[in-house]
Order: sequence, then structure tokens, then C-alpha cells
Amino acid sequence: MAADSRLGVGIDVLEEAEKLCVEVDKEFPKAMFFANKLIFEQERWYQRLLHNETAYQLQRRLQFAGLHSMVLPGRVFAAEQSASTGSGGLLKETLSRSLAFLRRLFTRRMLRTSS
Repeated sequence: MAADSRLGVGIDVLEEAEKLCVEVDKEFPKAMFFANKLIFEQERWYQRLLHNETAYQLQRRLQFAGLHSMVLPGRVFAAEQSASTGSGGLLKETLSRSLAFLRRLFTRRMLRTSS
């Protein structure tokens, strides 16, 4: 299974992400794109502004372009939220949970296709 990463800098996050996904799809025609949506146990008013619907907007654009995409939930528990503010622990924890989910997903998929 091939994997790649790209970096883009621009004013509009959605435009840059869409451009990068189209570039990756040209190189890897069966590419699958993943985005993460943070789900807070105790949501504060400002978190809706910071962590908005960008992942779902990107998913809609990619699917309209014929690309495969999936939005994964990243649960943030209240204890983790207060303990990890400012230290980068929130991002690290969210990414590790998402990776664990992907491993389980692809392991099940590989088992089904090999049977």
C-alpha cells in the first residue's frame, strides 16, 4: 500500500487541500483521502469557530471531483482537553487515535479481500 504526503501554503485552506488531493490522485489513481473532525466532550463556544466544518467541506469537494475521501472523528475528552492545552498533546492524541482506527479498518478490509 503506497502512502505519500504533500504540503501546500495558501490563503484558502480548502482550495490548497483540493489542489494537493488532485495532484496526489494523478500520481496514485486509487488514492484515499482522510480528514479529521474534532469532537469535544465539553465543547466551548470558541471551538466551533476554530474547528468548523472544513473537513466535511473538503470531503464534499473531493467526492464531487470523483475522489475517495473519508472524515474520521477525533474524540477529545474533557480530561485530555484540560491536560493537553498548549503542549501539542491534543494533536498527538487525536492523530494516534485516528491511526489506530485506520489500522483496524484496513486490517478488516484486507482480511475480507484475502478470504
